[in-house]
Amino acid sequence: MNTELNPDPAAVDRMKEKLVSDLKGIGADVDNLLKEVTQSTAEDFAAVRTRAEEKLRMARSRLAEAQTTLTEKLRCSVDATHDYASRNPWRALCGAAVIGFVAGILLSRR
Repeated sequence: MNTELNPDPAAVDRMKEKLVSDLKGIGADVDNLLKEVTQSTAEDFAAVRTRAEEKLRMARSRLAEAQTTLTEKLRCSVDATHDYASRNPWRALCGAAVIGFVAGILLSRR
């Protein structure tokens, strides 16, 4: 079982920047498509539409990849938490009690 809970921040930032870049590219292609619709031939329209569809496909692929990565990381976190609580039930119970006690004190002061 992979228990690495902290993904590489640089990799996450690169993935985020690439998704934003892809979405901006889709927006620009759609703008071009709308501008060219009124003053272009069917061939120009088809070329711009093909580029926009390709950018959209790439963005969907990257989004699915990001979702898979985050799902795996979450699953690892859940597994690690479950393993810890199974091996140390009293520590987990005491930790939850302390957190509940502190939360109760903080909420009662409001």
